[in-house]
Amino acid sequence: MRGDELADIRCDGRVVLRAVRAVARDDDWATAWPSSVDVTADGDRLVVDLDLEAVTDSSTNRIGLVVLHPPQLAGTPLQVAHPDGSIYELTFPVQVSPHQPAKDIAGLAWEAGGLPLRLDLDGDVFEMEDQRNWTDASYKTYSRPLDLPFPYTVAAGDRVRQQLVLTTGAPTPTSGDEAAGAAPAQAADRSTEASDGRPVLADRTVPGDRASTGPEAEELTWRRGGAVPVIGTGHLDLELADPDWPQRLDAALTARDELALWVVAPSPADPAVLAELGSRLTAAVRDGTSFRFLGIADAVRHATTPELAAALRKIAPEGVPLVAGARSHFTELNREWETVLAAEPEALAFATTPLFHTLESEQLIEAVAMQRLLAEQLTTRVPEQPVHVGPITLRPRFANVATRPQPVPAPAPPADPRAGTALHEAWTVASAAALAVPGVVSLTYEQLPEPLAALGRSAPGAPHHDRADALVTGYSVDDLIWAIGDGDALLLANLSALPRRVRLTGRSAPLDLDPVSWSAVPVL
Repeated sequence: MRGDELADIRCDGRVVLRAVRAVARDDDWATAWPSSVDVTADGDRLVVDLDLEAVTDSSTNRIGLVVLHPPQLAGTPLQVAHPDGSIYELTFPVQVSPHQPAKDIAGLAWEAGGLPLRLDLDGDVFEMEDQRNWTDASYKTYSRPLDLPFPYTVAAGDRVRQQLVLTTGAPTPTSGDEAAGAAPAQAADRSTEASDGRPVLADRTVPGDRASTGPEAEELTWRRGGAVPVIGTGHLDLELADPDWPQRLDAALTARDELALWVVAPSPADPAVLAELGSRLTAAVRDGTSFRFLGIADAVRHATTPELAAALRKIAPEGVPLVAGARSHFTELNREWETVLAAEPEALAFATTPLFHTLESEQLIEAVAMQRLLAEQLTTRVPEQPVHVGPITLRPRFANVATRPQPVPAPAPPADPRAGTALHEAWTVASAAALAVPGVVSLTYEQLPEPLAALGRSAPGAPHHDRADALVTGYSVDDLIWAIGDGDALLLANLSALPRRVRLTGRSAPLDLDPVSWSAVPVL
C-alpha cells in the first residue's frame, strides 16, 4: 500500500503493474481520497473487487478501478480483448500517444520479461491512455470511456461494482536478469511523511545491499554536447479576460527582470486589448526587462492557434522569443500538434507539472525520467525548432480539464508541503538535468538553487553564454541520480532515500551523495 494505491505489484520479484487504484472524481476531475483501504494477501492471482454505494446523488466524471502499467512496456506486443470476444493486436506505444491507444477493453494480455500476463476486467467498458503525456510513469487502463457524456450522475443508492483479475502463465526463457519490458523490482523502504500524512519519499532497489554494506560506487550514463539552456524563475499566465490584467502584468514586470509569459486570450482576441498589451511589452523591453519567451494560448484549448499567433506577432516587441505550444501540459501540444504547427512557430513551448493525477512523492520522482523522454521525443520530432519548457510547477496552475466555468484569473494552487524542502531542491536539479537536451533552450521553475540558475552564466544574473558544446548531463540506471553541468561546474541530485556514491571522470575518489540531496562540484 502506498497512499491510495496498490503499488508496484510483483510476480516473482518483477513489477508487472505499476499500481491499481479505485478513484472517484467529481465533475472537474478533482479526486476524493479514500479514508481506508484493506488488503488481504492470499493465493496465486490478484483479484480486486470494487463495490461502492452512492450515499447521495453525485455528479461525477469517473468512478471505478484504474490500472497503471509500467512505462518499460513501451514497444511490447499487447492483445486487447473486446466485449464481443474479438481480439485486437497492437503494442504499448513507444512515441507518447496523443490519444487512447486502445479502446473497448474487456481484457488485456501481454508479456513482461518472459512472464505471460492476463488482465480481465468486468463491470464496465475500459480504455487506455498514455499518461506519459503528463509525465506520469505509466500507461493507464480505466473506465468510463471518454466518448460517453460526462459529467453524469450516480443516484443515491446506486452501486458501482467492478472487478479485475490478474493472472500469469508459465514463464518463458529470457536473456539476462531483467528482460526488456519487465520493470525492475522496487524496495519497500519508505521514509518520512509530509504534514498531510502523505509519504514524501520512496526508494528503489539498486545493485548491492546498501543498507548493510554501504553504497557502492556507480557509473552514470553521460551525454555531452549542446548548449546549456537558460534556467530561471519568473512566469506569468496573463489572462486577458481579467479586467485587471494590466496591473498583474505591471506587478510581474516590477518583480522580475526575466520573465516567461503565456498570454491567455479568447478567440478571436480583442485587437484593442492586444494593442495595449503590445505597448506595455514594448515599454518593458525598453526599460530592460528580458523575456525568456512570449507565447499565446486559446483560453479554452490552452494551445496556440494560427489566428492568435498571427495576432501576437503583430504586437510583440522586436527581439522577444515567440513560441507556440501549450500552456497547460505536453498533452495539449501533442493533441493539437497540427494546429500548433499551422501557427508557423519560431519555437515550441509547453508547460508541465508532475502532480496532475496524484500527489505522492513517488509520482514526483518518477516524473523526472518521463521529462527526459518528452524532451528527447519533441526535439527529435522537430530538430530545427528551439524548445522552451515552462513553467514547471509542482502543482497544476489551473484546472485545464474542468467542465464548469472557472474563476478568472485562476486562483493560485494550494501550497505543496514539499515546496522549498530538500526534496524540492533536489528534484529541481534532477528535472533540469532531465529536460536539458540539445534543442531545449530555456527552463522556467518556481524556485531554483542559485548554482543551477548560474549554469551557463559567468555569474548569477549575468548574460547567458551560448556555448554549443558546454552541456553535460548524466543519470543512474534507476533514474534516481541526475547530473547537469556547463563545463565549469557540475550539479548532482540524489532522489533516493539512501546515500549513493558515484564515479566522476577526472576524480580518483568517488563522490558521496547524501539521501535526498543535491551537490555542486567544480569540474576538474
